[in-house]
Amino acid sequence: MKGAIVKKYVHAVVCALCLTTAAHAQVMERPTYKVGDAWSYIVRDALTNLKTSDTHYKIAEVNADGYRVIGGTRSAPNITWNTDGSAVLINNETVDFEKPEMQWPLTVGKKWRTVSTYKRADGITISRDYNVEVLAHEEVETPAGKFMAFKVNTSGWHQYDKRNEINQNRGQLNRTQWWSPEVGRPVKVEMRDGGPQDRVITVLQRFTRH
Repeated sequence: MKGAIVKKYVHAVVCALCLTTAAHAQVMERPTYKVGDAWSYIVRDALTNLKTSDTHYKIAEVNADGYRVIGGTRSAPNITWNTDGSAVLINNETVDFEKPEMQWPLTVGKKWRTVSTYKRADGITISRDYNVEVLAHEEVETPAGKFMAFKVNTSGWHQYDKRNEINQNRGQLNRTQWWSPEVGRPVKVEMRDGGPQDRVITVLQRFTRH
C-alpha cells in the first residue's frame, strides 16, 4: 500500500516538473549576442518559389547600445541593431522607435503596438504604425533544422511624407516571423508589403552562436 502511494507521489512530482518545464519553454526572453554570432538566410518569391537573394548577418561588435552587424543584404551591408534586436541604422538610413518593435519576453497571446519613423537615404521619411501579436508556439522546419518558435505577426500601415518611387504615399505591411530561442533570431519570415502578389519568404539556412 505504501509502495503504491509513493509511486503515485513520484508520478505526480514528475508530471508537475514536466508541466513547469513546458510552461517555461513557451517563454522567449530577450536574446543577447556575442561577436561572431552569425545567421544566413535564403529569400524566395512566395508565388514562384524561386530564389531571389541570400541574406547574411554577423555580429562584429557588441556595445551598451546594441550590436554592429555586417553582412545583411547587398544593398545594406552595414546594420546596427539595438538591444531589442531591431535595426536602427541601415547604412545611412535610420529608424527611430517611439514604441519598440519587440516587447520581451514573448508569450503566446501577447499583443502590443510599435511606432517608428524610418528616414531613407533618398530623403523620404516613412511613419510606421503597426500592431503586433504572438499567435502560436510551434515547430518550424528549415534547411538549418527543426525549431520550436514563436509565431509573431506584425500588421498595419505606413505613411510616406512624399510620394515614393511607385507614386504611392501610403503602404501596408503584413509580416509573420517565427522567433526561435535556440537561434536567437527568426528562423522564418513571411512578408507581404503591398498587394497579394508581393510576398517573399525568408528561411534560415545555417547559424552560429557562441
